[in-house]
Amino acid sequence: MLEYILIEEHSYSRYNHLLTTINPEQIILLPQQLINKLNLSDSSIDLVAIIKIIPSPKLIVDSEQDYLLLEQIQDPGNLGTILRVAKASGLKNVLLSAQSVDLYNPKVLRASQGIQFGLNLYTNIDLFEFCTNYTGQIYALTPHANLSIYQQNLQKPTALVFGNEGSGISPQLLSHIQTHITIPMRGNAESLNLAMAVTASAFELSRQRL
Repeated sequence: MLEYILIEEHSYSRYNHLLTTINPEQIILLPQQLINKLNLSDSSIDLVAIIKIIPSPKLIVDSEQDYLLLEQIQDPGNLGTILRVAKASGLKNVLLSAQSVDLYNPKVLRASQGIQFGLNLYTNIDLFEFCTNYTGQIYALTPHANLSIYQQNLQKPTALVFGNEGSGISPQLLSHIQTHITIPMRGNAESLNLAMAVTASAFELSRQRL
């Protein structure tokens, strides 16, 4: 929810046509010096929006829907990219466990280009409990599994589970998921970057739904 828009005082005319629907009391003009102090990026800016963050909604498990489960994701660039991939591939429900990077971390926002506002995002989720209640098929993506994702039927409701960048899915959660699958690699790389693994998996699910 938009609270205020802060605009560099000499740049107001540039955005005047975009502000016609905004309450004038929500528009604040500031000198460039103050705008610069609010800048968290490397590039220069002349507009900042203050948005009230809506708390994560209560998760109601729907076993007819698909889910993307992320356990203790730490890298904000990875999460931002994953959110864009989720939106592009049609995976609308994204669950993050406790101790994951903040959805509104500036680097997450930058990498995701604000796409999280078009997804169903749930934070601090007990993924073990979710897997207990979800009756759709659940796949844990691990680098050393024997089953290929390309040999699975992903046309039924599916939850894809990914773990931390360094340690992967925790043993506790992994032991609760019956089917472990991998993305086959012809080359000799040990594993894929997390965001790339999510990309390959999400678009394989999307491909099978075409």
